[in-house]
Amino acid sequence: SDVAGEIAEVGEYISDLKVAQRVMLAPMTFCGQCAACVSGEQNLCPQFSALGNAVDGGNVELMAVPRINVLPIPEERKDLTWEQAASVPLVFLTAWHMLVGRCGIKPGDTVLVLGAGSGVGSAAIQIAKFFNATVITTAGDEKKLAKGRELGADFTINHYQQRISEEVRKITNKRGVDIVLEHAGEKTWQES
Repeated sequence: SDVAGEIAEVGEYISDLKVAQRVMLAPMTFCGQCAACVSGEQNLCPQFSALGNAVDGGNVELMAVPRINVLPIPEERKDLTWEQAASVPLVFLTAWHMLVGRCGIKPGDTVLVLGAGSGVGSAAIQIAKFFNATVITTAGDEKKLAKGRELGADFTINHYQQRISEEVRKITNKRGVDIVLEHAGEKTWQES
C-alpha cells in the first residue's frame, strides 16, 4: 500500500540513527517548500525561525522535531558534552556561514572577531584558526579575553579599555584585517 511505501521511505531516511544514539538538534525551522528552501538557503525562508524563538520548544525534556533537524553525534565523540553538542548547529554553523560561505576565508587571512565570549565569537575563533588565519578578538573583561586566547586567538583587545580600530592598526602595522566578523549589532559598526 501507499502507507507501507511511505513508512519504508521514512525507515531508509532515518536508518543512520540508532535507538538511544546521542543526537543534537539543529534548532532552525523553515517551510521546506519556498524557493529559498529548495535551493538550500533555508536561512532566507520567509518562515525561518528557531525553536524557542517564534516557535514553541527548546526548553523541554522531550520533543518531537522533523528528521531534518536531528543530527547524530559521532560515536567517537564521547567527550562532547550535551552543552557543546547543542552549540554546534547554531553558533558554529552561523560562524561557518559568515567566515566560509560569505567571506571565503583562506589561510593567511587576518580576522577580527568581535565578542570572544559569545557563542558565535568563540566558534569563529576556532574556525578561523582551522583555516590558519591570524585572529584578533575583542571582549570586555580579562576572563573572556583569556578564553579567546585559549581558543586560539593570536591577539586580544579589551573593547572597554582600548579602541578597537587603533589597536588593530597597531597589531597589523596599519594594514588592517581581511575579515571583520561582526555579530554584535549597530553599536560596533563604526569601529568595525
